[in-house]
Amino acid sequence: MFAFNNAWPLFTFEFNPSQRDAPAGSLLIGLGDGNDTESHKGVALNNKGYRAGHYNSVSELVANADDRQWSIWRSKLSSVQGIQRIVIEDFSLDTCFTLLLFLNHLDAAGSLSLSAHPWLEYVTAWESGIYLDGDDTTRSAACLLSALAHSSLCEQSMDDTVVVRHNMLACLRLLSDMMIANPDPTAG
Repeated sequence: MFAFNNAWPLFTFEFNPSQRDAPAGSLLIGLGDGNDTESHKGVALNNKGYRAGHYNSVSELVANADDRQWSIWRSKLSSVQGIQRIVIEDFSLDTCFTLLLFLNHLDAAGSLSLSAHPWLEYVTAWESGIYLDGDDTTRSAACLLSALAHSSLCEQSMDDTVVVRHNMLACLRLLSDMMIANPDPTAG
């Protein structure tokens, strides 16, 4: 279900923590104001703000979206191929998991019910400041992903979409591999 493969679509990835609007063909993760506003021509996934609801992570917002919300998102991005650019605020575990969830569900024929999935619970706990496995960072999925995400930030320009794409794909590949290898992230 969450498998990452080498045929990943040729999205343009941008690192822009100050992005607020979602133009047509755009997917914002952790950015923008609201998730169902008509002012956005693209999709802005954000668990913060007055329209977001009460979710502790963007992943939780996407995993718990109802049919009405998915209808709105699909009216703006009807398929994975409709996404031209993905704008991120960071390379976090929540950002990566959200992207995998959203893409997986966008083209899925049915509903993706993950409200009790161990990885969703893990990501949301981490995003909320609860470190379920922080006592051994060498076995912590969240710590390992964070280390990878930040390993090249100081040496490369985040204004370069090729660099952002490379870093994001590395994080997505690691997360996907960890999820396939271990369905329960707290098991190490």
